[in-house]
Amino acid sequence: MAQHDQQQGTAVPAADSTSVTVLETKDQTPTIRSIRLTKPAGFSFQASQSVRLMLDVKEGRDWHALSIASAPTRDYLEFALRNSESPFKRALYLLEPGDEVRITSPRGHFPFESDRPGIFITGGIGITPFMSTIEYATDSGLSTPLTLVYGNRSPDEVAYKGQLDELAHTNGHLRIIYTVSQPSPKLSWDHRFGHIDRDLLDEVVAGGGDAIYYFAGPPSLVSELGQLVEALGVPRERIRSELFRGYP
Repeated sequence: MAQHDQQQGTAVPAADSTSVTVLETKDQTPTIRSIRLTKPAGFSFQASQSVRLMLDVKEGRDWHALSIASAPTRDYLEFALRNSESPFKRALYLLEPGDEVRITSPRGHFPFESDRPGIFITGGIGITPFMSTIEYATDSGLSTPLTLVYGNRSPDEVAYKGQLDELAHTNGHLRIIYTVSQPSPKLSWDHRFGHIDRDLLDEVVAGGGDAIYYFAGPPSLVSELGQLVEALGVPRERIRSELFRGYP
């Protein structure tokens, strides 16, 4: 099972960073905000790679590893993260268009294997690397069969849903399975209810053929879902994962 681990820290060589400008910030859900930045000239990356984004906080310079949520085919860079009381995230939520931040060069090895069907399984903020990949596949006109299984707590916590629906409308090779664990009486929901569990994964695996399975999110979630898929007969060599540290 190929695995990539995102790490955080405080010491990043200045020579490895580039200044970029905030173009737009947007609340994707009540707890998730996206930030769109200018894309430096010559900045090249692969779908699902990450950068380290640096901000000046009261305690000094801080950085956070973030998956790029936009495709290499787009002329901007987009990121998203869930709010918390950490100094970094408080500073990010205060950013406005025109502000400048620094990013490092792209890194990470969570590659999309475009010659094989792909099944992306995640919850919450783990959607970010898959947004990049799905956008890339759609923009590039790839015929690769893709399935996204995306779980969230409630209908209003489904980040990028409008954009995902548009991509599914454009890309006839993309299937999206949404599920929420806590339905809301105030919000309509025409999709599944419940967690991403063995029954749902059994259904996905049964129709998956020789697909590559990609997982992204907190280590506990990735480990649990990966073990379920293995128990359903998917060999470890067809499982890829991206671990997001610092999320519950």
